[in-house]
Amino acid sequence: MIILYALILSIVINLIVFVIAYILQTDKLTDLTYAGTFVVLAACGLSLAGWTWPGIVLFVMVLLWALRLGTYLGIRIHKKGRDKRFDDMRPKFWRFAGFWSIQATTIWVLSIPVLLFLSQAPETIGLVSFAGLAIWLIGLIIETTADLQKYRFINDRKNKGKWI
Repeated sequence: MIILYALILSIVINLIVFVIAYILQTDKLTDLTYAGTFVVLAACGLSLAGWTWPGIVLFVMVLLWALRLGTYLGIRIHKKGRDKRFDDMRPKFWRFAGFWSIQATTIWVLSIPVLLFLSQAPETIGLVSFAGLAIWLIGLIIETTADLQKYRFINDRKNKGKWI
């Protein structure tokens, strides 16, 4: 049932923000909604399944990952003002809505493993969970490092027009 609720919630969140983004003709909400919806789905899954230590740890993992992603993408869009990828679709209601629908579905699909784990409501953190936590931490460090490298490259004037 958690998975169905998460699908509905992901669609509703993205639909509401899509309407705002379409009316304002802005790209500044897209990436923040993407990152934030993961947190909302994980929080709802945790609340519905029950608060266990493994569930709380997993929620914090999702939260930290989403904060990293949302911060990087938020800074990027704030600096640029717009996302050129949306220039052709932003003024076209159905095309822009299609993008937001794909975003809502993608968030839901990528959240299914988190929701399944939470729905099992394990009471203890086992060896496999520690291995998963280690892999997640390594991935978070790599992603954060890559974001920083890309940010520095893009903001270095001698790299203007170059691809990283």
